[in-house]
Amino acid sequence: MAGPAGGQLLALSAILANGDTARARRYVDAVAKDLAQVPGGRYSRNILVDMIAGSFLDQAASQGIRVEQHLNVPETLNIADEDLSVFICNMLQNALEACERMAPERERYIWVDMHLRGNFLCEQCVNSRPEGEEPEAREGHGYGLAAMRAVAEKYNSALLIERTPNSFSVTSDFCLEKL
Repeated sequence: MAGPAGGQLLALSAILANGDTARARRYVDAVAKDLAQVPGGRYSRNILVDMIAGSFLDQAASQGIRVEQHLNVPETLNIADEDLSVFICNMLQNALEACERMAPERERYIWVDMHLRGNFLCEQCVNSRPEGEEPEAREGHGYGLAAMRAVAEKYNSALLIERTPNSFSVTSDFCLEKL
């Protein structure tokens, strides 16, 4: 996992590996406090979504990538934190990397939407991508999408992928009924 959230999770993992749960709690509280002070407030009511999405979206915005987000996610979900993390991290890392590969004079954007509809968590991300790039030709391509697909299937969903010459889109609707 790349990006600021990846470093924070590695640090938290190291603290927990040493059995220092009090220090881990202080670390999480400090990160949550920092997140709450981000200009414009929190992205959603879900701290995990805020931490991950915020880290990638803030990084994109700092690189001049136009960011639009609609994250209406409740505080708690009937989905494992690690599954939600894998899905969001891969979704936004792929979007950010596609924008970074583009020439700066081209319009670069990431649009992400997450919301509940009945018993489903609906996720969609649309981003610009280098014109004419064939992703299958890039070394290491496809692992993130495979991980996202596995999470989607675990929650009785599919991962829908759409490519146009200038954009890339992923969509999934996780069923949040008891598994």
